[in-house]
Amino acid sequence: MTNHNTLFYNIMKFIRDGHSAFHDLRILETFVWAIVGVIESKKPHFSHWLPFRTGSAKAASKERQFSRWLHNEKIRPMLIYQTFVNQILADWCGQTAYLALDTTQLWKQFVIVRLSLVYCGRAIPLGWLVCASGSATISVVRYQRMLAQVADQIPSSTKVVLLADRGFGHIDLMKIASQFRAFA
Repeated sequence: MTNHNTLFYNIMKFIRDGHSAFHDLRILETFVWAIVGVIESKKPHFSHWLPFRTGSAKAASKERQFSRWLHNEKIRPMLIYQTFVNQILADWCGQTAYLALDTTQLWKQFVIVRLSLVYCGRAIPLGWLVCASGSATISVVRYQRMLAQVADQIPSSTKVVLLADRGFGHIDLMKIASQFRAFA
């Protein structure tokens, strides 16, 4: 068995054990092959994933399959992502979770405010908000709801350490965060 077949079966088991939100096994399989393709090729474009998708179909057929999957209106990315997030957060019961609050500015017109779980040197987004703003510094009131939504997802026995840079050095943020069970 090739390395990418082993990777496929391991990812498939992980997703199925997590009670994923896929309504069709074929859609799930294509999703898993896409993950394998991204991991193995280290490229975001599905034409690079083709060598890692096993089967007798020609490359053009495999590429059409990925394209149909990406444009399928029945797939609900947020529902699938939320399933993964819930599965990940369940493993943090009774432990300390480090959450990083960060902003990214796009074209000096938009700001993404992100609250991410820090894990193995990576940031796994738990909540985010995109707003029109010419500055990376935005009012706490604008992302208060996003903080509340993330706090509700975190198991009650999890201790949370909130990390943020100087752009978030605001007394109102500390007051809001301390009101939420997870950040208390």
